[in-house]
Amino acid sequence: MFDFAGSEIALIGIVALIFIGPKDMPTAIRAVTNILKKGRKLAGEFQTHVDEMVREADLGEARDSFRQLRSMNLRGQIMRTLDSDGGLRRTLTENPLSPVPAAAATALPGAVDIGTAVSGQSLLDKGTVSMPPPYRPAPHAPDEAIELAESTDPAPVVIPPRTAARLRRERAAAPPPWFLPPSASRPQASRY
Repeated sequence: MFDFAGSEIALIGIVALIFIGPKDMPTAIRAVTNILKKGRKLAGEFQTHVDEMVREADLGEARDSFRQLRSMNLRGQIMRTLDSDGGLRRTLTENPLSPVPAAAATALPGAVDIGTAVSGQSLLDKGTVSMPPPYRPAPHAPDEAIELAESTDPAPVVIPPRTAARLRRERAAAPPPWFLPPSASRPQASRY
């Protein structure tokens, strides 16, 4: 059962005789054989239950699912998944050098002709592209506002007077746009 050779069984017997002793050896052998009998009986019952379950199981469902697997068109399902609207197949089958349909040939307003763009004329010459206006910071608050801020909010002692005055001016000015980093929104501002 456990695939032991005769020499291995003899070695186990000698070790058991030494450790268990000759007096308790028969009860130990009986206990081991009872455990082996119970294990064989349990394995046999389990095997019979598994055999009954296999016999009772309806193999029709398995047969039907096997038929579905055999009749399944895997290539068709993959193509339907990848190209549900047929655009990929049309792209591969149409001639790319064929004339453009009339609906696509009508130009959008402000569009540049392909011939003009290819001939070397710059698109910027047409005036279609314009640069955004440069950023101009908001004007500083009047001196009265600075004096009012100085009188109501004196600077801490640890900040130099020049830095405190600059910070008051910046605080009184309009806030910069939130989406610009400080270095871009206030290029004239110093770090210290």
